[in-house]
Amino acid sequence: MSGGTPSTSLSCQSWGKPRFTKETVALMGPDGAPIFEIPISSIENQSATKKSGDVIMELDGDDEGCCEIRLNMREGYDMEGGVDGGKNTAESFVQILKAKQSIRSSIDLGPLVVEFKEISSLVPRGLFSLKIHSKHLHLVGKASKNAKTMLEWTIPLNTISESGMYLLDNPNSAESKWMCVSLTKPIRSGNVAHSCLVFQVEDDIVEINVNLSPLTDEQKNVKTKDGEPMITENMNGPLAETAPKCLKSISGAKLITPLPDVGPFAVSDKSGKQGFLFCLKKSLLFAPNPAIPIRHDKISVLTFTDVHSGGNTLGVQFKMQASTLAFQGLDREDLPAITAYAKSKGINVDGLNKEEEDALSDISSADNSSYDRKKKKARH
Repeated sequence: MSGGTPSTSLSCQSWGKPRFTKETVALMGPDGAPIFEIPISSIENQSATKKSGDVIMELDGDDEGCCEIRLNMREGYDMEGGVDGGKNTAESFVQILKAKQSIRSSIDLGPLVVEFKEISSLVPRGLFSLKIHSKHLHLVGKASKNAKTMLEWTIPLNTISESGMYLLDNPNSAESKWMCVSLTKPIRSGNVAHSCLVFQVEDDIVEINVNLSPLTDEQKNVKTKDGEPMITENMNGPLAETAPKCLKSISGAKLITPLPDVGPFAVSDKSGKQGFLFCLKKSLLFAPNPAIPIRHDKISVLTFTDVHSGGNTLGVQFKMQASTLAFQGLDREDLPAITAYAKSKGINVDGLNKEEEDALSDISSADNSSYDRKKKKARH
């Protein structure tokens, strides 16, 4: 079992027998006394890892309370309120817990405002129905069409970062975009915590009905740049436009798009996952998986590595206030554009000698990335 606050943490181990009642879940010790007992209503999300046999319960408490409880059920177990014969597993525990929560879910989620069915999600990976309620974002689906296990997350709308929604052109497909939703409280998929959701929203035309009755006047009156209502009772248009509009209006989060004249720059992260660095007004964003916002005001220095190696690609390191983010595989042709962008935002740049900096300063900062140049050549 583990728990903690932003400044403290606690980890301990206990053996016991899980027990469900109508309103609580407990771990009973050998003497029959509860080691812990928590209200089911305080469990915000739960997940099971089949390989390790762990159950992870995330609690919706205040900042001073326990935020996570983890139970290991690798060998199967006897449980009051579970199946007989010691065949209970981490997965069955989670299913029982979800069944116990079903009564409260329809109340706490708030009225359903709009639903988008079968949206492709890159983080967490799967195919989900995206249900936007008045108080929560509800994801329900599977890791793949043939998967048997249903996946489900309930995300309070107030945990969406105020400046944490991004709509990005998908460099791999001209017919879809990436909608990234940054969270102040990560969700968990198995042992992996995701602080940014990434959906691949297509340009296919959709027709949806929106339940406006639960919304406030402020939510209904959100306008587009053209002064048109962001959300209406009947919406018809590309999914890549309607889904971001609805989520922005209901959650109140800002919707951020990249600057039009620079990037994206193809790179890979330290684990080798390929992605792109998108250049925004006040930050950069690595996407799609994992999506990592990199705020300008948190960057101490941007350092280019392997500049003098003679190779076609370079390394990029962002030294942050508390850590360093490193990427590889930047096309050497992108060096002028990303350097000009960084300097225009007041970011300190290191790794270049004076001659190289002087040469780069002669190149227009409006020079597009190698990705855009290749795309333009392909069109011709």
